[in-house]
Amino acid sequence: MIQGPYHFIPIGILLTVSYLLSLLAVKMQIIRKARHKKFWNLLLAAAFFTTAIIGIILAAKVNYKWNAPWFDTLIQWHVDIGTVMIFIVFFHFSWNFRYFKNICKPEGYKVGAEEWNHDLHLSKAQLRLFFILLGAVSIIIQLVLIREFLKSLHGNELIIGLMLSVWMMLTALGAWVGSAYRVKMSKDAVLRALAILTILPLVIYLVNILVIRFLFLPGYEPGLLESFLIIVLQLLPITLLSGILFGYVAKSNRNILSLSSFYMLDSLGSLAGGILFGGILVFFLENLQVLAILYFTATIIVVFILKLQLRIIPRIMLLGISVVLTLFVMIPKGKNLIESLRYRKESVLEFQDTPYSNLTYTSKEGQVTLYSNATPFLSSYDVIQAEESVHYTVLQHPNPTHFLMISGGLYGAIDEIIKYNPERIDYCESDPSILKLNKKYFDIPEHQAVNIINRDGRNWLQMNDNPYDIILSLPGEPYTLGLNRFYTTEYFSLVKQNLRKNGVFGLKINPSGNYISEESLQLNSAVYHSLSRVFKHVLIIPGASNYFIASDTLLSIDIPSLYNGANFSNRYVNTDYLDKTQLEFESSLLHEEINKAPVELNSDLWPRIFYLSITNWLSKSGGNLRIAGILGIIGFLIILLLFKKESAGVYVGGFTGAGIQILLIMALQSFYGLAYLATPLMVTVFMAGIVLGVAYCKRLWHGFSLSKFTILLWIMALFCGGALILFRYPGLFAERFVGLTLLFIMNMIPGILIGFLYSMAVNLSHDHRIHVAGKLFGADLAGAALGTFITSIIILPLLGVTYTLILFSGINIAAGLYLLFRWGNRN
Repeated sequence: MIQGPYHFIPIGILLTVSYLLSLLAVKMQIIRKARHKKFWNLLLAAAFFTTAIIGIILAAKVNYKWNAPWFDTLIQWHVDIGTVMIFIVFFHFSWNFRYFKNICKPEGYKVGAEEWNHDLHLSKAQLRLFFILLGAVSIIIQLVLIREFLKSLHGNELIIGLMLSVWMMLTALGAWVGSAYRVKMSKDAVLRALAILTILPLVIYLVNILVIRFLFLPGYEPGLLESFLIIVLQLLPITLLSGILFGYVAKSNRNILSLSSFYMLDSLGSLAGGILFGGILVFFLENLQVLAILYFTATIIVVFILKLQLRIIPRIMLLGISVVLTLFVMIPKGKNLIESLRYRKESVLEFQDTPYSNLTYTSKEGQVTLYSNATPFLSSYDVIQAEESVHYTVLQHPNPTHFLMISGGLYGAIDEIIKYNPERIDYCESDPSILKLNKKYFDIPEHQAVNIINRDGRNWLQMNDNPYDIILSLPGEPYTLGLNRFYTTEYFSLVKQNLRKNGVFGLKINPSGNYISEESLQLNSAVYHSLSRVFKHVLIIPGASNYFIASDTLLSIDIPSLYNGANFSNRYVNTDYLDKTQLEFESSLLHEEINKAPVELNSDLWPRIFYLSITNWLSKSGGNLRIAGILGIIGFLIILLLFKKESAGVYVGGFTGAGIQILLIMALQSFYGLAYLATPLMVTVFMAGIVLGVAYCKRLWHGFSLSKFTILLWIMALFCGGALILFRYPGLFAERFVGLTLLFIMNMIPGILIGFLYSMAVNLSHDHRIHVAGKLFGADLAGAALGTFITSIIILPLLGVTYTLILFSGINIAAGLYLLFRWGNRN
């Protein structure tokens, strides 16, 4: 079981897998044995040096009675880095054994010394189909696994950024390996590898379930490091194989198609796969069913169109397995049986991957629980939560008749509102599947005043014409950007516009308890100050949650006195259960703590509460966003210095393009809360831009030069400036259709520029050796991986959207100057 602050098991697994891969690279003559040993020697020295330094600091702490909160983090790093050193020492011991020494011993060769001459016997049409299929398969697997990791890792948009960055970095590594791979493979070997690629995600789907089920303790939420290791280890076989196939097949068929065509065809396949998944499959099939159908379809194409040569019995077995597997997961009992492995001692009644989230209904000892993305969402009638969520707010109003509740009404809150004999209760739930499926397992209140609105609450407020006396916003904790958008100053202003003159607004967040941590204090403070920026009066009532009540009229914390005038009875919110003095004492304590905290406002384009929630989550699991981000920045700079000329430009373009894409996905989530649905579409639009850029580069740019290559980077900088101007006018994004269209266009433009950069880099490169296509493809993906990772981990949290765009603009201007000054005089 993985538990506690130390990561002995995952670090050991990751290092062992990495070491075995490096041995394999030596065996495949991709790297020399001397470099292999040098790398592990340097890593051992770095681990030893770091462990020693931390040990000295910790010793000084004990001797001189130093005290600082970060010493606990140092202890964790000391143990974890020491674990790294121990495993590498074992690797060094292995070098002393003759048997392993012979395995790792390479045959003499010189990389790139002889010309590569190898024919895979693929026709031009088959070659085009191969790369289109490779791109389509890769993007569909990627999009499905994004949704799976969001579910399995209790994820948020940070997991999306982490997963995309790992995917691209490992694929880049695979592309470099494929380009350098010297052993000749047959056509059938390549096609078998493609067939294996299509079945791997089904295996990973099951492994992912089993890892969460048996490796983690019940209720354990993986931290940043654990999540990173899980993602790396599970994506490793898919991404490496995908990248190797691209690099190897591209270099083996460079005389059939132009080098830039491989990149365009792969992107075209990604475009087609993204449209198919994001526009069709996501609305009708669960993730598991999509993967099964993908395996079946790809098998048919590989066997009958690309002509994989198999004997009759293996061919029947291959096709039979794909048919049986597809039929099995299409049957409700079959897919429910597989999904039930995820939950301990619970039987899955039904699960559905909707465009908004994964919904799973389980049964245990007669109790039905609804999970949203594997997080408990609704289990039973929670009387305390229902009464406090409603009555603390509604009792502030003398005669409420019109109510709006945004989510959170299915655990009994609507029943509590009905006690006030309202004329109208509007209830918004963005995912219609929740209401549809809940009718099977929960009692949804039926009352003439209740009006169910299958629409996002924020979107409803933008179009509503009839103001309310009471608005209750109970969407859940702001641990995702989609939920953070219900805690921003823009949202609170929208709420105020929809309230009557003496209207009251209420929301809640998790309680801080008797001890309030620094992260929790900052979160509560950001909510309070953001509300205070919009409303004249803000009241906090601690209870089962911290309840924030806001209005432009005076508010009272004397809930018992307010309840005395009510003509209904409550079980908990009443004069027997509540005490005015206790309420005042607890509320004043929380107010005092909040007044000590820095004043921070939460906005759509600078989601401080979301990142404070992430920080709070990481503080419980030993993670640190800033350390991870700083390491990413150092890695970015080191890799940039290692690249030469065109590869450096493609690398920077990939970094900026991916950073802009993740920024736009997060902006879309902040505005509309549709990341689970729209991420596939955003990725698809980005790939469409790449296809257009590669296809029209030669037509739009007559002739190629380093100065024109540099101009493309500066155009990217200008685009960042233009995006900055657009975001300064939030009214442009107020209407959903117009805003989404604008975001999609903004997402396509960097893709077009990256397509231009890649195509121009291929034509500019003086290195026309066999591996140039894979090398540039790898540079693009490496930049994109770090752009996604660093942007989501540290740049956006610290700078917000506005300053992030300014930074991207500066990076591209500086990169263009760097290329001109370093290589301009050599052309």
